Amino acid sequence: MDWKSKSTRLTNPRKKANAFCVPTFLFTLPIFFKGWRKELTEADVYEPLSGHRARLLGEQLEQLWREEVEKCKKPKATPTLRNPLIRAFWFEGFVNGLILMVLEVIVKPLQCVLIGRLITVVSSVDNVGKQELYMYGVGVACCSLISSSLIHPYMLASHNLGLKLRIACISLVYRKILRLKLSAFEGMSSGKILTLVTNDSNRFYEIPLLMHYTWVAVLQIAVVGWFLYEEFGISSLIGVFFIISFVGLYFLLGTISKRLRSKILKKTDERVRVTKEIIYGIQVIKMYKWEGYFSNLVSECRRLEIRFTRISSYVKGMCASFQLFVQRTSVFATILAFVLLGNDITAAKAFQLVSFYAILRAPIVCFLPKAIHVIMESVIPLGRLSEFLRCDEIQNDSPAPSDGSGDAIILRNVFVQKASANLLSDMSATIGRNRLVVIVGPVGCGKTNLAHAILNEMSLSSGSLTVSGSVSYASQEPWIFTSSVRQNIIFDNTMDKERYDNVVKACALSRDLKLFPHHDQTIVGEHGASLSGGQKARIGLARAVYRNADIYILDDPLSAVDSRVGKSIFDNCFKSLLKDKTVLLITHQVQYLKAAGHIIVLNNGTVTAQGRFSDLVSQNVDFDKILCNGEGEMLAECEINPLRTRTARTESLVSKPVDVSNTTNEQATTGVITSSVYKTYFSAGSHWSTLCFMIALFVIAQVLASGSDYFIAYWVNMKQVQTSSISMPIDIFIYIYTTLILGVIVFGVAAMVTLHNLCMQSSTSLHNAMFTSVLGSPLKFFHLNHSGRILNRFSKDLQTVDEELPLMMHETALLGLVTSGALVLMATVNYLSLIPASIAIVMLYYLRKFYLATSRNLKRLEATTRSPVLGYVNATIQGLSTIRAFNAQQVVLNEFNYHQDLNSSASYMFISTSRAFGYWTDLSCNMYGISAIFLILIIGDNLGGNLGIILTQSLGLTGILQFVVRQYAEMENAMTSVERVLEYGALEQEKEDESITPPPNWPEHGEIVFDSISLRYSHDLLILNDINLVIKPREKVGIVGRTGAGKSSIINALFRLSEFSGSIAIDGIDTKTVPLSELRSKISIIPQQPTIFSGSVRNNLDPFREYSDDILWKTLENVELKDPVNDLPSGLNSIVTEGGANFSIGQRQLVCLARAMLRKNKILVLDEATANVDPKTDLLIQRNVRENFSDCTVLTIAHRLDTVIDSDKILVIDGGKVVEFDHPRVLLQDCDGVFYAMVNQTGRRNVCENGK
Repeated sequence: MDWKSKSTRLTNPRKKANAFCVPTFLFTLPIFFKGWRKELTEADVYEPLSGHRARLLGEQLEQLWREEVEKCKKPKATPTLRNPLIRAFWFEGFVNGLILMVLEVIVKPLQCVLIGRLITVVSSVDNVGKQELYMYGVGVACCSLISSSLIHPYMLASHNLGLKLRIACISLVYRKILRLKLSAFEGMSSGKILTLVTNDSNRFYEIPLLMHYTWVAVLQIAVVGWFLYEEFGISSLIGVFFIISFVGLYFLLGTISKRLRSKILKKTDERVRVTKEIIYGIQVIKMYKWEGYFSNLVSECRRLEIRFTRISSYVKGMCASFQLFVQRTSVFATILAFVLLGNDITAAKAFQLVSFYAILRAPIVCFLPKAIHVIMESVIPLGRLSEFLRCDEIQNDSPAPSDGSGDAIILRNVFVQKASANLLSDMSATIGRNRLVVIVGPVGCGKTNLAHAILNEMSLSSGSLTVSGSVSYASQEPWIFTSSVRQNIIFDNTMDKERYDNVVKACALSRDLKLFPHHDQTIVGEHGASLSGGQKARIGLARAVYRNADIYILDDPLSAVDSRVGKSIFDNCFKSLLKDKTVLLITHQVQYLKAAGHIIVLNNGTVTAQGRFSDLVSQNVDFDKILCNGEGEMLAECEINPLRTRTARTESLVSKPVDVSNTTNEQATTGVITSSVYKTYFSAGSHWSTLCFMIALFVIAQVLASGSDYFIAYWVNMKQVQTSSISMPIDIFIYIYTTLILGVIVFGVAAMVTLHNLCMQSSTSLHNAMFTSVLGSPLKFFHLNHSGRILNRFSKDLQTVDEELPLMMHETALLGLVTSGALVLMATVNYLSLIPASIAIVMLYYLRKFYLATSRNLKRLEATTRSPVLGYVNATIQGLSTIRAFNAQQVVLNEFNYHQDLNSSASYMFISTSRAFGYWTDLSCNMYGISAIFLILIIGDNLGGNLGIILTQSLGLTGILQFVVRQYAEMENAMTSVERVLEYGALEQEKEDESITPPPNWPEHGEIVFDSISLRYSHDLLILNDINLVIKPREKVGIVGRTGAGKSSIINALFRLSEFSGSIAIDGIDTKTVPLSELRSKISIIPQQPTIFSGSVRNNLDPFREYSDDILWKTLENVELKDPVNDLPSGLNSIVTEGGANFSIGQRQLVCLARAMLRKNKILVLDEATANVDPKTDLLIQRNVRENFSDCTVLTIAHRLDTVIDSDKILVIDGGKVVEFDHPRVLLQDCDGVFYAMVNQTGRRNVCENGK
């Protein structure tokens, strides 16, 4: 998300093309020449055509959808997206259908009639003038040229319409996301939403091209049937019956395909959802060493997905195989019936029959099956999209503008219900203007729900809620998107340098920005992957504060920062910069209650007390009891003597983030698809012997197919020259012909099954290799690659490998052999036909080379420009409440439209160049076919069979040859997806320098020795600098330092999440010599951000089923989660929604505590584990740690000093170095010490009381 000015793009030449350049595709030449000269980059992508702009298409379809919803209210019908799509695009589709009808129903049958007349004239024993021969020959040639001039503009127009459908649907989905209620996401995984964008919307792309064949094919069968009946009488009905029976079979296979599509989509959704969760929770997964569990989880999803995909692939492959024998079977049936009825077959009749069935081949055999499958399969995505669009939306009630008078927020008897449970219950409160309001209460009491209700993110069941004035919001979990730090702060606002500097200073970000690699222009990764928790919290806060609003809702912004920074923010931001604003501060830190102008105490979703601090104290409100924490002592009046601090030292307690500037652009691979990619793909599926066997099956099938075609010519030629001495019984002809046809069917089907089975095995192996590689890659890989980019490989690229590539390979092999067979047949009949064939092949070779140089790059650009679209959808879902609080929906929509327009432009450039190549190739083939026809006419070969072979094969090549070359190019383009999958299958892996296997009880004592530890996240950023320290067995060590000082980097080194120099020894064993799985499984951690995965409660605690139910329940009881889990429908087997949305943050952290307790390791790490929980949960965690880990070594990273003051030792980190390391009492005796200064700023009395 970056609103900086976009570079101006070149105008698409199509926009200014004249009436000659458009049908001849000459407007594509500039991009072809540019692609020939150099590798194309994103800068070479044209600006989108006006008809492709996402804004216009999205607005149009959105308006029609609203009309559909209104129309369905009266009869109480269910609105469906089908009707708006038809209303929006019917006219373009209608015009395209007329063009196709003229081509298939008029031009092509006319050509068949002319072919019959030509062969009749040539075969005639009477002398015929050359003029008549040439007239028919010219007629046949003109029909071929007209066909090429109609089919390619039709295809481009259809692809253009399909592109519009895709753009409109994706834009509509994104617009819906911006209006969705947050509750809608609980019943819908983000993986499903991503599938709507990547797969479901893409399903409509081919419909405009194929849908007309469902009715044009019927007309064509009727027209062809009439002509055949005129020539063959009742015999023609046999062949037509065969054609119609195959159409019925297509519908049956289409129904099967539809059912399979529904099952595939369901399993794909599940796999993508799990993969997305893994990407977001990868750090926790690695530290828990849960890769094996998630690998099994994804493998099971993938196994079921590929099982249905395999059957679907066989279905599609069977339809593709029909190209080989449906036409030949129909010709065979007609000729057989005609002959058995006592008729003589002539060359004119035979090859007119062949030509008529040949024109049915493409519509009936190629396009009709695809049309049926696509239409049938589109029913499921259409239903899923319609269901998504019917989800509940937030109300568009914007806060009333503030006139500076009256109260800011008024709640009267507010109830918010969810599934019959009250989230907010009879809540009433009046929040005055321009005051600091602090909202407190135990975990799960409804603080965040109240914030969401004020933000209009929750619908009221009853009561009223009035908000007067504009609102700004900082969420509890900071939303950081991939862009610069500055852009994350100013968001959708314009740059005001003075205000920006004031906000940065007030939010304690000045020192951080100075030390960032590029200051505030430093790019941060998705979710702030390169930032510490405190830095993310402060940037999120700065974004809220930078917006000039009347009301600021700040959901626990201080929990992730240390005490000194927290006090600085409270004083400089809340009490100073926002002193004239209404501020709602949700917090657990009661030391700030005295400074509040109003306090609201919540419990169980209702207000239990409210007023000024002094009023609540006089009412005997016991804050200690409410929050269950000793921090109440901070509220006591006490004088703290001013203590001299060492400013230089304390202010330098900051570290630099990883510079992930290269996350903004995805590198597209360049050059030709190498043979190694094909070799790896096929070897992943089977042994080379299987590949050879498959090739043999294809070759045999084609030899038999070409043999059957030649046998017709041989038969009619024998009839033409038959004498009493040269004759053959008709039975022999029938037996041979029957054998050939049966052989074609058997070997064609066998080749199909072998190929598709091999492709499915390859796809399975490639996914497994990619998943294993990504899962085993270092943590920095996930910092440098945003989730959209990674998910693109696991969604669209894998879909191409799974579903598109096998069919492309099948058709390329099939039609490539058909082309070879046709050339061999023609050479057999007349070797002089090799002359124009050779010329055509040379022309096609250079055309192909010219085309591929550009198309490969365009296909890669289409893929790389798609990644930001997916990443933007992800980022929007994560920051939806913030976007809506800022009223920034239109701004993010404009940015999304920019990314989609870029992708759409790359897509159009690709399809227009593909069609240009097809048209120019057809022209070359037409020249070849015309030359071959006139060559045989000039030579004067009067054998009708020979001319029939030349005519039917050469004209057949006109359509097939360009399709073969283009399909090969398409296959190569699809192989870029294989290349991208292979790229992720060969990622750098975490180093395993294992040389020893530690004892089974290792570590037995828990001693940790850091020896000269230095750590970098990039070549020039030193995060840890020569760390040397010894942590004795069972020692409790508190690690403190300013946010970003490098505290968490010590833990990264301990878990070997990052490479470091020096050594870390645990019980005398260097961790670099211990297998990663062994090392990480022996260290327990309670992370700062509690991560819970979808699945059951049991799987979140014990994914490997290592503990009995009794142990699990006992552990849950110890962390006070037994009752909440027991109240769930299925106890331990109850479902946890994605991200643990049905658990509060405090409960999620307690689940993490339970995990650590179950593992019973000798080393426990608490990485700011209590940063985001209320004091009650904090106390519960601390008590469990003391009771259950008393004989363990405990490392506690904390910003609340009272949580570590009773530690055996305190480790103070400053700029990646050890500043102080000793017992807290010793450190507190050094008045010039850093720890002493930190304690002073927190509140000496409170900290010292805890230290006693």
